[in-house]
Amino acid sequence: MASADLEHATLCCNIVSGTWSAHYPRKQVTGIHDKPKGFVQVTKAGEPPTHLRAMRHSTDPFNPFDLANQADCPEVKVVAADPEYPTLPMVRVVKNKFPALRGNGDSICRDSRFVPCVGNQDVVIQHWRYNLCLALLTAPEAALVWATIHQRVSEIEQESPATRYIQVLENHGMRSGGSLPHPHSQILALPLIPQDVQSRLERNLSFYRTTGKSAYQEVVSEAADRIVARNAHVVAFVPLGVERNGELWVVPTRACPSFKDATREEVDALSDVLRRVLGMLYLQRDDPDYNLLLRTLPVDRDGIPGCQLSEPPDQWYRWHLQIIPHGTGNWAGVKAYGDFTTISGMPQDAADALIQYDSIPLPQPVDRQSPITVVNSMPVLNRSSDNSIFCTFMGVSLVALLRAVLMKVY
Repeated sequence: MASADLEHATLCCNIVSGTWSAHYPRKQVTGIHDKPKGFVQVTKAGEPPTHLRAMRHSTDPFNPFDLANQADCPEVKVVAADPEYPTLPMVRVVKNKFPALRGNGDSICRDSRFVPCVGNQDVVIQHWRYNLCLALLTAPEAALVWATIHQRVSEIEQESPATRYIQVLENHGMRSGGSLPHPHSQILALPLIPQDVQSRLERNLSFYRTTGKSAYQEVVSEAADRIVARNAHVVAFVPLGVERNGELWVVPTRACPSFKDATREEVDALSDVLRRVLGMLYLQRDDPDYNLLLRTLPVDRDGIPGCQLSEPPDQWYRWHLQIIPHGTGNWAGVKAYGDFTTISGMPQDAADALIQYDSIPLPQPVDRQSPITVVNSMPVLNRSSDNSIFCTFMGVSLVALLRAVLMKVY
């Protein structure tokens, strides 16, 4: 297929490098200039840390996630009540208003070079407060965020038949690629398996075939002097070989390849350790920009390398979180030639320096305990029987009706 033959939004693969990119005909690129951008500066200079942000005015066009602006948000898919103020929605999952992927395909496309640019894109608004991020949440609040994400990961697999991989990510700050300061995560149902994901799967399977061991079990057991936080279910540590100085991993102690199959206890444990680790980074680096990636097994089982009967993925792969902080400088020039980063100091030095901040109280927004006034009224939200997450219909929509039909069909 020649490039001139591409009339619709398409994902294209470079067969030499394995790199994918999304391409849209010019006539389809509409509304891009209407996308709100809360970060107005090129660098972080002058931007206050999250806890010092003033709550944006209800008419501020740069904060569409404010409760007062909820009429401008797309369909609300999941709502979870604020543990402190149960009548307010703390976590909201909405459809991305400016998606790179558009619509759900009918089935998986296995073309190795050209794939329709379809897929689901959710935005997870982590809190109704503008000045609270994951690092500053309480333990129950952080648990609610990740329980919501876990729920949506399971639901999306059923809703999007063309999905091959589900990517959960957070772009915190300008250098991470974030455009809105109001803390939020994203969940993407991709019609392809990203090249770096495929490469990691193949590398882990190769290690297992060579040694008979799981690479994740090895890196965790070798990280004793680089562990920064842990509990019974997950461990956070500075890995050997990083993309950025200060990179951290959070890995489950149980062999579980897919985040979808994590237990409620493991998700709660993940949220607690992640909150602690991000809190240390917050204090150490003054609320740094970072990318957070959830790495998990592909939804499309045919995209998993090896024989799943004789080489089951739970023997050689584990879901895990990768946290990549961003500093003031660029990657060292050598990375462009040798694909490795130069860092001053040893990995255990980075872990020791970070742990010093574990027992220091985190700052909180000055209005954390102040009375709340919400401009637009919200429906009173009721807890589900298991006191966790619940769904609420915010009006009947055609999209919701179609989704229900698709779930029954597929």
